[in-house]
Amino acid sequence: MKELITCLMCLLALVAADPTCSCHSVVENNSWPWGDNIISKWNRVTIGDSVARSCDGAAAVLFENVTTSKITDPLAYCGKQLPILEKPIQHMWIRDSNFGRLVPSPKVAVMRISDTNFTKLIFDNTVTYQTQRIYLKNVPLDAIPKNLNAMQNLVSFVAKEIPLQKFILSQFNGLNKLQRITISNNLTSIAIGAADLPALISLNFHSNQIEKVPGDISTLKSLEMLNFCFNKITHLDMSVFNGLDFLQDLKISHNPLLIINSPTTVNLPALQHLHLQHSHLERLDVALWHMPKLASMNLNWNNLTQVANLEGQFPKGAIVYAAGNTWNCTWLNEAATVVVIDQQDRPRCKNLA
Repeated sequence: MKELITCLMCLLALVAADPTCSCHSVVENNSWPWGDNIISKWNRVTIGDSVARSCDGAAAVLFENVTTSKITDPLAYCGKQLPILEKPIQHMWIRDSNFGRLVPSPKVAVMRISDTNFTKLIFDNTVTYQTQRIYLKNVPLDAIPKNLNAMQNLVSFVAKEIPLQKFILSQFNGLNKLQRITISNNLTSIAIGAADLPALISLNFHSNQIEKVPGDISTLKSLEMLNFCFNKITHLDMSVFNGLDFLQDLKISHNPLLIINSPTTVNLPALQHLHLQHSHLERLDVALWHMPKLASMNLNWNNLTQVANLEGQFPKGAIVYAAGNTWNCTWLNEAATVVVIDQQDRPRCKNLA
C-alpha cells in the first residue's frame, strides 16, 4: 500500500493498573481468508510493560488475545497525550479476543473481527463512520446490530460462521452505498419486505439452512449476483426471479432440488451464468425460459437424461456443462447442435455433433 495512514494504537486498561501496549510488525502467511486485497503484513498490538503506546505509520493493525468486559473501542484508548485521528486507519483486525460490548471505531476504513466473543456489537448513530467494509467470521452475532444504518459509507457487509437464523433485509435500509451482503452458516429464513437498498448488486446466502427463495426477491431491482448455493432448497419456481433485469450470475447449486418448474415465462434479460450443479435434478424443462445473454449453464452431477425444449432457447455459443449425468446420448448429440456441450473429463456420450 503506497500511502501509510497514521495509526495511533493502544488498548483500554484491562485492570486498574495502566498497562501499555506494544506494536510491532507481523507477517501472516494466510492472514485473512476473504476475497478482498490480501494483506500479508500487519502491525500487531499486544499488552506489554513500559513500551511505546503508538504504531506510527501503520496501515494495517491487528489486535489479538484481548480480554475486557468494558465498552471497548481499541482506537479510543490511545492515551490522553495522543492527537485525535484525522484520517481513517485503512485496516483493523480483531481476532481471538473476548469483549463485553464492542464499539467499533468510526475511523477504520476496513474492519475485520474473527474468532472473537462479545455480548453486543454497538454502532453510534451520533457519529460519522468512515467504514466502507465490515468482515465478521466466527463471532456470536445472532441479530443485526441496531443503528447499523449509521454506517453511511458502508459498501460491503460480510458475516460468515455466525448463529444468525432470521435475516430481515430492511434492517439495512438507509445504507444507500451498500453494494454487497454475504451471510453464511445458520440462516433458515429471509425476509425482503420493504427493503430499500438502491446500490445493492450482490446478495450471497451461500452455505445456510434456507429451504425457500423469498417470493419478493424480485423487488431488489439492482441485483447482479444472487447466491443460494449449499442450502436446503427442494422446490424452485424460476419465475420468482422475474423482474431482476440486471441479474447476471445466479447460483443455486448444491441444493436437494427435486423440482424446478416454470409455470409462467422466466424473463432474465441480462443473465449470463446459471449454476445448477450437484442438485439431484431428474427433470428440467426450459420451454418458458427467456435468457438471451446466457453464456453458461452448469448442470454437472445431476440425474438428468435430457433437458426438455432446449432447442432455440439459448444463444448458439452458450455452454452447457454436462458431466456426471445419465444422458440419453441421442438427445445429447442433438443438443450439441444448438449449444456447446462440455462433459469435461467424464464423457458419457462420445462423438457429439
